[in-house]
Amino acid sequence: QEGRGRPSLSSLRKQLVQEDHFHGDLIQKSFLDSFHNLTLKLILQFHWMHDHCAHAHYFMTADDDIFVHMPNLVKYLQEKKGTKNLWVGRVHA
Repeated sequence: QEGRGRPSLSSLRKQLVQEDHFHGDLIQKSFLDSFHNLTLKLILQFHWMHDHCAHAHYFMTADDDIFVHMPNLVKYLQEKKGTKNLWVGRVHA
């Protein structure tokens, strides 16, 4: 909904284009970004990573309300060095 302090859709699109042009870090696909589509969202992220970062040793995805303490993450990954097919996560049921 536009108005009341919210940017217009055209203004938002312009900002997104500028962000992507400057950083090249946006992935946009045509689907509803909802809790029920988290699996689809993750699969699309994996496809993007495979196409653009196949050389990467690690891949991480997190929501915008997550804080990652990078020194702890780096230490943890260094302790796991040499581990093949490492998957780390938390399942909330």
